[in-house]
Amino acid sequence: MMARKKVHLLGNVVNDELRGRVERAAAHAGNDEREAMRKDFLLIEAAIATDRIVISLDDTAKGLFAVAARSVGELKNIAWVNLGQAEEQPILWLENGAKSETPRLLGSQAGGNR
Repeated sequence: MMARKKVHLLGNVVNDELRGRVERAAAHAGNDEREAMRKDFLLIEAAIATDRIVISLDDTAKGLFAVAARSVGELKNIAWVNLGQAEEQPILWLENGAKSETPRLLGSQAGGNR
């Protein structure tokens, strides 16, 4: 991927202030759930720094971030797509330009998962 110039190096995208707000928004969650969010937080930060898209198989983290999006505005317009969910038609979505469709946005996720 590097040789084909398919990788875009972002540098440091860590946002401690945002992480703190998300942690506070997830205060209701258990330790395991908060750890799942911490594990995937870099995906959120990279999405904010680039195209506002997260592609992950982790629906647990997706649901947790969707709940946090209720009070953390930066999360609301992040599209989270699970390549393992055929009903999301992720490949077709990517082939068609990966436009931010409301049902894919964390801010539109009622209880987390669709």
